[in-house]
Amino acid sequence: MRRLFLVVLLLALAGYGVAQGLSKTEPTIKLPAEGIGIKGKWGLGVGAGGIIGSSAEASLIRGKTERTAWILDLNILQRYDEFRNDSTRVIFERFGQVNLSVGPRIRRYSRPQAKFSPYLDAFLHLAGSGMTYTTNGRYYAGGEVGFAFGAEYFTPWHFGLAAHNDIFTVAVERAWDGSRGRVISHGWREYSKIGFSPRLQLRVYF
Repeated sequence: MRRLFLVVLLLALAGYGVAQGLSKTEPTIKLPAEGIGIKGKWGLGVGAGGIIGSSAEASLIRGKTERTAWILDLNILQRYDEFRNDSTRVIFERFGQVNLSVGPRIRRYSRPQAKFSPYLDAFLHLAGSGMTYTTNGRYYAGGEVGFAFGAEYFTPWHFGLAAHNDIFTVAVERAWDGSRGRVISHGWREYSKIGFSPRLQLRVYF
């Protein structure tokens, strides 16, 4: 977690330093002292997990006012493992997991005219997941609502770098257990989670 914060801080400082250096060495280049302004703009956001891991995180952004953005999220997480006998190396169990969530989010910036602005989010997602073993599986489908916070650095080149964290989520889901293609049990589950797991996001505005 500390590494991620250091990366974001260094990127922000580096971008600021480059902008200051250009403004001093090239007087004819005028870099804006404020943020790019999201009002009336569209944007696309991607998470670092889509590049370095088995997850994909994307968002479509619409700036409604200088301070407020409406967002449509799509998040996918996949994981697959095989467990083998240490002596024979024969596979005795396979494990697969898929998590999917999609839905709207509203974002409110605290310093919309600045290059660096903290923000708060509220989101409502449809969510589903499945965990499969060699012969059995467990599946969930439902919805989640929650809040997030982050901080975004708007570069002069119409893209932003953000450290983002979903801090509180409440979910209600229908659960099914299956074996060899048959449903053997079902029920409901409710859970809430508070987390501190910031991740890096890149957002492009046009």
